[in-house]
Amino acid sequence: MTAAARLKEYEGINAKNAAPKRANQGSLQSNLLALAGCPDPESQKAMIFAMLEDALAEMDLWGNRVFLATYVTPQISKGGILMPEKRIDASRYEGKAGLVLKIGATAFKYDGAWPWESPKAAVGDWVWYRASDAPEAGFNHVYCREIEDDLIKGTIKDPSKIF
Repeated sequence: MTAAARLKEYEGINAKNAAPKRANQGSLQSNLLALAGCPDPESQKAMIFAMLEDALAEMDLWGNRVFLATYVTPQISKGGILMPEKRIDASRYEGKAGLVLKIGATAFKYDGAWPWESPKAAVGDWVWYRASDAPEAGFNHVYCREIEDDLIKGTIKDPSKIF
């Protein structure tokens, strides 16, 4: 199932439960499980941006901060094993990969004695970091983290490789 189809199905479930809701207005836990239903990082990326599109436009990020959505372990492993909900929830606490959602004005820019010489992460990149360096924040019902640019260790094509 594509990310767009999964999002449409998710919106339909929310519509049955209460007043009309958008996907990004589900509970944090239900959005976590929706993201866990994505079979690959690209579909998860598409769903995250669909859930946060309007909210990100209203957000300003100051200084050298980078705002990330936490990567969620898929509910079904590559070997076909169905992961328990508790294991999926552990992605919040133990996750070391995130999707760059927004970058502060001075992030990855040093003009003083120590210029930035490393590659720079861009919006839409998966990055890896030490979980304790990035405090968690629920943002529009999606688990996110805020981190300083120099605490990001690097970019990664497949966030499932970092654990």
